[in-house]
Amino acid sequence: MPERRLQMLRSWRETSLKAAKAIKRAFPEASVYLLGGAVAGRLTVLSDIDLAVVFDKRLGARERVEILARIWEELEKNGIPAYYPLHIIILGRGEIDELKGPKVRLV
Repeated sequence: MPERRLQMLRSWRETSLKAAKAIKRAFPEASVYLLGGAVAGRLTVLSDIDLAVVFDKRLGARERVEILARIWEELEKNGIPAYYPLHIIILGRGEIDELKGPKVRLV
């Protein structure tokens, strides 16, 4: 299991960009940011790739769940399986500024 996870993480740059582009196609109004250990260069075999999908509006819990479900459908259509070590958070207006740590906008 750790070997397979490590193998998947070796392509984190390509997979992150592929995911960001798929998300942007599904939600053109959103911005996608890379967060955490990937930005800081601190990935380990236990890491996941953190992506924040940011909308310029307030979002309720139900809407966030619906957006996340649609994102995973799009990712799977684009060859990124649900078991890929990807952590996606959905944020509304101003919430990206509340996150500590490094962030890089992908799209």
